[in-house]
Amino acid sequence: EILSKIEEIEKKAGKSWIATVQKAKTEADLIKIASEYGVMLTKEQAAEGLKLLNSLELTETDLSEIAGGGIVFK
Repeated sequence: EILSKIEEIEKKAGKSWIATVQKAKTEADLIKIASEYGVMLTKEQAAEGLKLLNSLELTETDLSEIAGGGIVFK
């Protein structure tokens, strides 16, 4: 579910979306940033998104591929 939200944000914000999203430190921050692009996140989705951002050191290209389905998590 979070991957579809990532894709939605990328479509609205362009390829530089990751620079903005990486500024989120809390679930509320991530919810606010997403809402600025017209994407609504639940608290659970925001928590999952933060976990992804904090646990993986991904480049903008990596996250773009995830959003586009290019990378499969096992």
